[in-house]
Amino acid sequence: VYMSATIGQPGDLQRRLGTRQIVTLATPAALRTTSTGRRTFAINPGNEPPLSDSVLGFALDQAQAAAEDGPGRVAWLCASTYEADELSQLLTGAGRTVHRLRAGDDPAFERWKATPGADLVTAGRFDGLDMPDDVCRLVILPSVPAGFTEFERFAVAYLSDASYVRHRIGQR
Repeated sequence: VYMSATIGQPGDLQRRLGTRQIVTLATPAALRTTSTGRRTFAINPGNEPPLSDSVLGFALDQAQAAAEDGPGRVAWLCASTYEADELSQLLTGAGRTVHRLRAGDDPAFERWKATPGADLVTAGRFDGLDMPDDVCRLVILPSVPAGFTEFERFAVAYLSDASYVRHRIGQR
């Protein structure tokens, strides 16, 4: 297992994963001078429901601030299809340009990348989205990710190692 020195201490990761010694790789000098863009992640700041008026208002304020400082594109990474569909309706009702990314609809992602000030709403998709440079400066997670496939629900409910599965799902 290899890791960048910026991720954390090798001993801590080794202990958590239960692996052999982890080798820390130094980032080459040529790569240290490059930038992958600036991105802010916003997670529900309180205990209110994810799409309540105050939480959505907070998120839209952050989206407005992102628009003043760049292209203003916002990626909303929802924990469920239901949440993503409801959020899409709320954002559209607020007069925002919404691109709803569904499984197999990668053109929606490309349209969003080409539209300044647009919102990308997706469910259960937390990796594999390439947002280089300043394509997106704000990522909002309305609620904590949870298992969303039948297998993940089964694993949490019935496997003897459900705490490990919950931890893995929570890491998303």
